[in-house]
Order: sequence, then C-alpha cells, then structure tokens
Amino acid sequence: GVNGGVCTECATGSYKGPDMESCALCPSNSTTATAAATSLQACRCNPGYHGDNGGSCAACPKGLYKTSSGPAACVSCPQFATTSGIANTELAACMCSPGYTGADGSSCSACPVGTYKAVSGSSACTQCSNQHSTTAATGSQAATACVCIAGYTGAAGGTCTACPKGTYKSAVGSADCTSCGASATTATTATSTASACACLTGYSRVD
Repeated sequence: GVNGGVCTECATGSYKGPDMESCALCPSNSTTATAAATSLQACRCNPGYHGDNGGSCAACPKGLYKTSSGPAACVSCPQFATTSGIANTELAACMCSPGYTGADGSSCSACPVGTYKAVSGSSACTQCSNQHSTTAATGSQAATACVCIAGYTGAAGGTCTACPKGTYKSAVGSADCTSCGASATTATTATSTASACACLTGYSRVD
C-alpha cells in the first residue's frame, strides 16, 4: 500500500520486490504458489506451459503435456498417441492416433490386420466390411486400406467378388483376375493360384 497507509499482500499471480512501488502481475500463463510473493522468480509457468521461473511461458505443443507448475519440461504422450490441441495438463489428454486403439492416457496398440481406425481416441478398430477383404499391414487408418484377398477382386474399400471360373488372382489387392487362357479353366470360382488352371479336354499342358 501507499507509505503510511494500510498494507495489503500482493494477490496470488502477482509479486512486489523491494524496489517496486506496487504489485506487478506475473507473465502470461504463469502464477505464484501463494500470495505476497516478493520477486519475479516466484512466478512459475502454469500446468500445460513450460519455461523458466520468472520468464515467458510457452504452451506445451500438440502431443505433449505438463501436469505441474514450474520450470519442468513438457512430457511426450505414449507412443502412437497425441493430443487434440496444445497446452495440455494431463496424461488423459493423450489419445491413440488413427490406426491405433487404447484407453486415453494409456498405451496404444496397432489395429490388427483386417481392421482399421480413422480417428484419434479410444474407439475400437473397425473390421473391414467385406468378409473377403483384409489390410496389408497392422495400423491401417482408413476403410480404403481394406483390399480384396487372393481369389477376389474389387476396388479398395469396396465390394470384393470371387474370380470367375477360368480365372485366378494370387495377390492381395484390387488387381483384376487373370485368365487361365482359352484352353484351360479352374474347377471353382475364387481361385488364388495359376496352378489351379487345368487344361480343357483335348488339351495338354506344355511345360
């Protein structure tokens, strides 16, 4: 207070040193642990922000968090997890990235082959919609990662249909079925190997 008047303590979030006439606010995104702080160094970065005591405080970037006040560094989310924004104050803000699943703030597991997950968060991986489709790897992030298995053909993320008799498809993907040729056919549909092509009556295989 004014000399000769009533003295009141500086409120939390402000300070007054020996050579100052009045209380001053701490820098943005910082505060003091108690009222009546006596120096700028008593100003500590808030949770979600990092920087030296008494200095400027920057928000923890996306994918990091900080639970305490003070100069501690921001902490990275668990592997394959991130946050939706910046200045996060708790581990629970870390969500599994697309292609991975798990509880918020916990470890994240890759979506198994044959499944995908397009959004961040704790939702479960989604099974490829067609029973004759799968994914090429774990951790798939979109329905278009679902491709037709061997013996079936169709666009990625779409319907898979069996290769007709007389054709085959040996690889996973959206490629067309391959014809056995005019003099050969297969015993069934959905054939996955060229060796299943058998010569028609009246024709013999030439090695």
